[in-house]
Amino acid sequence: MQSDVTEIKTDIGSPSDISSSPTIFGKLAEIKETLTTKFSEIISKITSIDSKIGTTTDTGGTSSAGGIFAKLNKLLTDWTTTRASRIDTIYTNTNTSTTSSSTGTLCQRLNYIRALIGASSDSGTDTIFGLLKGLLSKGIVKSVQRGEYNTTLESDLDYEDLTINTININKSILLVTASNSTGNNSYVQAANGKILNSNTIRIYRTGYSVVNSTNNYHNTNWQVIEFY
Repeated sequence: MQSDVTEIKTDIGSPSDISSSPTIFGKLAEIKETLTTKFSEIISKITSIDSKIGTTTDTGGTSSAGGIFAKLNKLLTDWTTTRASRIDTIYTNTNTSTTSSSTGTLCQRLNYIRALIGASSDSGTDTIFGLLKGLLSKGIVKSVQRGEYNTTLESDLDYEDLTINTININKSILLVTASNSTGNNSYVQAANGKILNSNTIRIYRTGYSVVNSTNNYHNTNWQVIEFY
């Protein structure tokens, strides 16, 4: 009996046993050392995380330095001083407006363009729809002037300036058609022309000279078509 008690006491050991002792207290000491080591590692990691988070007053954050709070404060500062003013500018330039202006905000300029386009019911010349309706109602031709120019054949190359009603030369064309010459000697003649100014056209005629003849005539038909 005594030997059994002694063996039990030996297995239990004493509170001073170290972790390598083959006793219960030794095992407890080993567990304590392990927990202490792990706890130290945990505290170290928590401290590292805490330093990375920082405090709410930290500053100086960059892409490669500073804690989370330092970086957040840097972003907030940059946003407040630079980006916010740009957002205010965007808001000012795009703010909803019922007025129109060719040089105002984006909304005002869009209203200006919308007013220029107009509506399908518009008439007159103030809007694009109005102009289109006017063009469709009267066609694309504004005026047509026609005439015939007759002259005797006296030279191989000659021309004549003719007066016409006022036109816009940038919106007009001249058509010239020559017919056969008539008289004692008949030739097929050629003709062309050009618009000199808003009231004058020039008709060119070409042909062979006719000797001792006064009865040969060169007929030229012309048209001036003016568009809107």
